[in-house]
Order: sequence, then structure tokens, then C-alpha cells
Amino acid sequence: MTEAERAVDDAERAREQTGGLRRFRPLPRRLVRDELGVLLVLGLLIAGIGIPYPDFLDTGNLLSTAHNSVYISLMACGMVFALAMREVDLSVGGSYAMCLVVGALLVRDGTAPWLAVPVMLLTGIAAGVFNALVTTVLALPSFIVTLGTLLLFRGVGLALAEGKQITDLPLDDSFGAARRRAAAR
Repeated sequence: MTEAERAVDDAERAREQTGGLRRFRPLPRRLVRDELGVLLVLGLLIAGIGIPYPDFLDTGNLLSTAHNSVYISLMACGMVFALAMREVDLSVGGSYAMCLVVGALLVRDGTAPWLAVPVMLLTGIAAGVFNALVTTVLALPSFIVTLGTLLLFRGVGLALAEGKQITDLPLDDSFGAARRRAAAR
């Protein structure tokens, strides 16, 4: 038995012997350090902005901020899988922009929004498969591949939109009406 193993065994025995003396178990250090630290910083930021600018704490503003953060939160949930495999996907923003442009162009040109959504999803899947194939076939680090495809996907989206904002989207569709009702709340 090594010294490190002995130290662990001794610490476990001491914990078992004194376990009856404690009324409650303290929070694990990692929980205190990570999650509570993030919450503390978030609280300080909200207070730091809310005190000089009280309109920031208005219910409408906080709801609007929460609604606008949903898209980024969904992308972050997807990034968990890449990070769990110790990989990084930097092209998420570029593929997001490209998929939005594809969907907006389809809707503007007369496709029903409910049919444009699967096309947007397939576009995103194709972008991810392209990243995966380049990474595995060429045996390149995902960091480098996705850094390049970030610019590639953004450029494709910009070219499809002809460098302009996409306007003249139909507002009379049920998809748009549902979005407007959600935004009005």
C-alpha cells in the first residue's frame, strides 16, 4: 500500500469515527467553489447594473433578456457533448448564422415556415457532418477545423444573403403570429 493510499484510508477512518459528532454534512468544496461562485458573480453583476440603472430590473426587460438568451442557451447545451469528449466546436456561431439565412430565404421566397425549419435543421446537421468528416478523415484537431469552418459557414451565409439584411418576410403566417404573441407577453 502506497503512502497516498494509506492517507486516504486514514482520512476515511477518521471521518467514520467523527461522523456521529456532526449534525449536518458540509457542502462539497467543489459545489461551493464552482456553482455558488458563479451565482455570486451573477448577483454582483445584476446589482452592479441594477443600482445605477433601475430600469434594468424592470420585469419586461428581464423577461426580454431571458427570451433572447434561449438561443445561446440551446447552443451551449449542444456544446456540452463536444466538451464532454474533450473537443471544441468553434463553428457553432457560423453554422447558426448560415442556417438562419437559409431559413429566412426560404420563407421569403414562399416556403411555409413549418417546412423551412426541417431544412434549417438538415443544413445544421450537414455542417456538423462536414466538420466531423474533415476532422476524422484528415486527422486534424477539431479546434483548427471548426475555426476554419466558422469562417466558411459565416461566409456562405453572407453570400446567400448577398451581404444584406433579409427583409420582406411574410407576417400573416401562423408561425409569425405565434412568435408575435410570444413576444407580446
